[in-house]
Amino acid sequence: MYNKILTFFSVLVLTITVSTNAYAQPDLDVLLRSGVDDANKFMDAYLEPLANAASASLVNGWYNTARPHQTLGFDFTITANAVYIPDADLTFNVNDLGLQNTRIVSPSNGIVPTVLGPDDLSSTYEYGDDNTVEGTFSGPDGFALKENFGMQAVPLPMVQLGIGTVAGTDLKFRITPRIRYDDAEFQMLGGAVMHSISQYFYGTDGPVDISILAGYTHIAMEYSMVDAGVSEVETDNGKSELDIRGWTVQGIVSKEWGVITLYSGLGYNFASSDMAMLGEYRVTDEGGNLEETLTDPIDLSFSQNSPRASLGFRLKLSVITLHADYTLQKYNTLSAGLGVTVR
Repeated sequence: MYNKILTFFSVLVLTITVSTNAYAQPDLDVLLRSGVDDANKFMDAYLEPLANAASASLVNGWYNTARPHQTLGFDFTITANAVYIPDADLTFNVNDLGLQNTRIVSPSNGIVPTVLGPDDLSSTYEYGDDNTVEGTFSGPDGFALKENFGMQAVPLPMVQLGIGTVAGTDLKFRITPRIRYDDAEFQMLGGAVMHSISQYFYGTDGPVDISILAGYTHIAMEYSMVDAGVSEVETDNGKSELDIRGWTVQGIVSKEWGVITLYSGLGYNFASSDMAMLGEYRVTDEGGNLEETLTDPIDLSFSQNSPRASLGFRLKLSVITLHADYTLQKYNTLSAGLGVTVR
């Protein structure tokens, strides 16, 4: 399953470069010939739902109780986040993008899939000025979430370590060492601080536990384009980069009844992401003749800030915990996981 998720993010980076990936296979050389501005507008609309969904996932799964550990107590938790994608984000209308040199031929209504949309909604484009058609190309399909993951949601796992320090404060860490998968590299780093507020009112034995939390997670991914084998585009130093960052600030309340803990959080998310196709690319015609050299042709940025509210429960059996919660935010998220907790 983890390899499948890494494959998903590999597909994302390949999609940024419009390479020969099975889920997104337009003609890269023709798309770039139609104009860098048009290419950026198109890829911005195509990738935005996935960038926002991935950002939304990063700000979840930080806690399953508002009670901090005792000093040097710890927990190790694995959480799976499923970010639900609304129907409106499965497609977009090309006619709304303001493309200058590119026109959609089919479908006639201009509705085409985003990267998260269906994989059976084909599209065809032509480019050139008003009087001359210089070329045509096929648009990319979507990833078909339901078919690939059985749900209309983007999955992302989180592995996390929490350590109790002093003064009712926990430090939390998310670290995925740099992983190379095919021609892609993936790394995740994150940290959070959770501090007890209820200790100032009634110590550690009050009716509820109340804490505040601030957390940050960063995902970085890179894909080499040198050996990508993209037709009629050559590069010696090309690469695609994906950079996603997510901040969250929350107030947390929890209540324990024996082995059951109910917890709730209210706060705000700040998320941003950058996607780029970097390096120099030599675009040639069908005869192999150099047409132009493009430098850093794709450069996209997205941001998503929103309030959030979550509600969940935890089951603690000795040192083993099971938890699940649901978060209302711009992209609603279901989180579930298990862990080991001591002190």
